[in-house]
Amino acid sequence: MYTLLYVDDEPALLEVGKLFLERSEQFSVDIVTSAPAALALLHTKTYDAVIADYQMPNMDGIELLKKIRTSGNTIPFILFTGRGREELVIQAFNEGADFYLEKGGEPRSQFADLSNKIRSAVTRRRAEQSLKKSERNLNAMANNIPGVVYRLYADPDGVYGFDYISGRSRQILGLENDPVTFFDRFTEGIIPEDRERLTSVFHHAVSTKTNWVFDGWYVKPSGKKIWISTVSQPVIENDRLMFDGVIFDNTGWKMAEAELVRKNEELNASYAQIAAAEEELRGQYDKLLLGEKLLRESEARFRELADLLPQGIYEAEPDGHITYINHLALEMFGYTAEDVEKGLNISSTIAPADRHQVAMTFHRMAEQGTPPGGSRDYHALRKDGSTFPVAIISSPIYRDDRITGVRGILMDITDRIKAGEELRATNEQLSASSEELRAQFDELADSGQRIRESEEQFRLIFDLANDAIVLSENGRFTRCNRKTLELFGCTDESEIIGHAIAEFSPEFQPDGMRSSGQVLTRDKRVLKGSPLAFEWVHSRRDGTPFTAEIALNRIDIRGKMFILSIIRDISDRKRAEAAANLARKKLNLMDKVTRHEIRNLITGIIGLVDMAYSMPAGRDREMLNREIKNLIMKIRREMDFTEKYQEIGINLPEWQQVQQLIPCPDSLQVRIAPEIASLELYADPLLAKIFVYLTENVTRHGVHATEIAISARQTPPSMVIIFEDNGVGVPEKKKEAIFTRKEGDRKGMGLFLVREILAITGITITETGEPGKGARFEIVVPPGAFRI
Repeated sequence: MYTLLYVDDEPALLEVGKLFLERSEQFSVDIVTSAPAALALLHTKTYDAVIADYQMPNMDGIELLKKIRTSGNTIPFILFTGRGREELVIQAFNEGADFYLEKGGEPRSQFADLSNKIRSAVTRRRAEQSLKKSERNLNAMANNIPGVVYRLYADPDGVYGFDYISGRSRQILGLENDPVTFFDRFTEGIIPEDRERLTSVFHHAVSTKTNWVFDGWYVKPSGKKIWISTVSQPVIENDRLMFDGVIFDNTGWKMAEAELVRKNEELNASYAQIAAAEEELRGQYDKLLLGEKLLRESEARFRELADLLPQGIYEAEPDGHITYINHLALEMFGYTAEDVEKGLNISSTIAPADRHQVAMTFHRMAEQGTPPGGSRDYHALRKDGSTFPVAIISSPIYRDDRITGVRGILMDITDRIKAGEELRATNEQLSASSEELRAQFDELADSGQRIRESEEQFRLIFDLANDAIVLSENGRFTRCNRKTLELFGCTDESEIIGHAIAEFSPEFQPDGMRSSGQVLTRDKRVLKGSPLAFEWVHSRRDGTPFTAEIALNRIDIRGKMFILSIIRDISDRKRAEAAANLARKKLNLMDKVTRHEIRNLITGIIGLVDMAYSMPAGRDREMLNREIKNLIMKIRREMDFTEKYQEIGINLPEWQQVQQLIPCPDSLQVRIAPEIASLELYADPLLAKIFVYLTENVTRHGVHATEIAISARQTPPSMVIIFEDNGVGVPEKKKEAIFTRKEGDRKGMGLFLVREILAITGITITETGEPGKGARFEIVVPPGAFRI
C-alpha cells in the first residue's frame, strides 16, 4: 500500500480525492489544506508521494516543491491543479516535479490517471534508489581492490569501450575514471613499441572469447613509467561480449626481475674470473675487490626487492574466514574457487608451527587495526599437505570507520630462499679466493684506489639523475649535476657555481615572503638536523618562473657540512591541475548559465511559433515574429560568449610587454605613465583583450568620459597596474557585480572575461574608484608574474 500526502485549499476537493484514491485499497491518503501544514507532516511522517494544488494562500504548490527539494527530500511530487499555463508546467518540472496533471473533466477517469501517475512515480523513484545503492556497493568493493577494476565491451560491429572504471585509476594510472575518454588515454599511455601487441592480444581475445592478458610499460600523464599487468575474463550479457578485469601496477616486480637477471650475470662473470688462471687473477685484483663489494650490495638489494614481489591477494573477515582469493593464490595453495565458497579459514593455510604467531598478528589487525609493519615470513600449508615458505603483507580493511576484515598480499619466497643459499655459497667461494689473494698480494691493497672508484660511481649516479641535484654552503651553490644546467637554462657550471640560490628565484615567493630570507631560514633548520620538503618558485636564467618540489638534507663531506638539494620541476603538473580546474569551471558555467538560458529561449521560441501559427496575418502576428527574431539574436549572443570563454586557458602563459597591448581609440585620449614602457607580464596570450575590454567598457558605460590613464606602482611583493577614466564611475553596490555573469544577464561579458583571463596566472582585478569621479580598476600581479 502507498501512503500519500494530498495538499489543497479546497476541503471538498480533498475529501473527494481521498475517497476516489482509497477506494482501490492501494492508497492510504492524509489530507491537509495548506503548504505549511504539509511541511510539518513531512517532518514527522514518511510518505511515498505528495500531491499538491498550485494556487493556495500563503504558499503555492511550486514554493512547497522548492522547500521539499531544498531540504534534500526526493519524494515523488505531482502537481494537480486547475491552472494549465505552459510556463507553470515548465517551472514545475524545473523545480523537480515528477508529473503535472490538470484538473477538469470526468472525475473517475481523472483520478484513475492520477493513480497511474502515482504508481509510476513511486516505482521509478524506488528503482532509482535501488540502482544508486547497488552502484555505491559496487564502487566500494572495486575501490578496495589494489588495482583498477574495469568492465569493457566489444560489439560485433567492431565498436568497443569501457562501461566502468574504478576510482583507483587516478592513483595507479593517473587517469580520470571517465568511460568515454579512458580507452584512448589508456592506449596513448602504452609505450609505442607495445601498443601493437596490446591491440593484437585484445582482438585475439575478442575473436576467440578467451582471457585478455597483457603486460607492458605504461607512461602516466605525470611522466612516470610503470609496468602494468591486466587480466580479464570474457562474459556474455544480453548477447553482448564483456570483459571484466583488473589492471595492476607491477613495477616493483618488473624491476626486481631485471635486477635478479643483472645480478645473476654479474655473479657468473665473477665466478668465471675466479676460475681463470692465477696470473690473470693477479692482473684483475682490483676488479675482484669491486666485484666482492657489488655482491654484498646485491644480496641486500635482492632481499628488499624479493620481499615486495606480488603473488597472491586475499581478503578475510575478522574471524579469519576467507571471503576472496585470486587465481594466483588458488594455484599457490592448490585450492579451487569451490573450496573457498564452501568455507576456508586462513588458519588452515598456515603450517601448525606458525599458526599461533599468525593468529596473534591477525587478531591485532582485526581488533585494534594494528598492521604488522612490512612483510612476515611463515610456512604455508597447501591443500595436499605439503608446505612452502611464504611472505605476507597485510593491512586492516576499513568501512565506515570500522574494521570489517583484513586484506593482504601473499608471496611464495621459495625461489628467494634458494637464491639466498646459492648467493651465500658463491660468497663463501669468493671469500676463500679473496683471502688467498690477500695473503699473496697484501702490498697491492690500495685504499686510495677504492676511494677514487667510489667517487667515480657517485659522480656517475650524480650526473645521470633525472632531477637537479646541487650542493650549497652559506646560501650559494658549490656543486651541481647536468640536470641542474638544463633546469635553470644554463650552458656551463660557471653560471651556477658560486652564485646565490636567491638569484634563481623571484624576489618574493607566492606567500609574500622574500626569497633570500626564506633560503637562509630553511638552510639553518636543515643544518640543525631537520630535513625539509616543500614547493618553491624558481626562475630560469631568462627570468621565466617555474614551480618545483624541493627536498633538503644535510650531508657531511670530509668533516664539512653542506646542504644537499634535490629539485624537481613540477610546472607541467601544476599546469595540468590548473587546466583541470579551469575546465571544470567552464563546464559548470556552461551548464548553469549558457545551456540553461539557451534551453529556455528555445522553449520561448517554440511557444511563440505555435501562437503565430494560430493567428491570421496582421499586426499581432508581426509582433510575434519580431519577438521570435529577438529571442534568436539572444541565442546568438550566448553562442558568441561561449566561443570567447572557451579560448581562455587553451595556450600556455607567456611574457608580454604591457605598452604594446594598450589600444588607442579615436574617441578617447590615452595617457600612459613612463613605468609602463618596461613592464612585462607573464599571462595568458589573451592578455591583449584585457585592455581592449576595459577600453570598450569606458566607451559604453563611462558617461562623459574623455580620457584614460594607465600607470603602475610596485607594492612588494606585488605589482599594481591602474586603469582609470574621468567618467561617472561605478556605484558602490555594483563594484563586484560588474565582474559576474549571471543567468539572464546580457551585459558585463567583457569584465567577466577580463577576470577569468587574468586568473590563469593568479592576477586579480578590482574596481576601487570613487563614484562620480570616474572608474578605477586595480590589477594586482603576484610575484613571479611580472618583470621590469
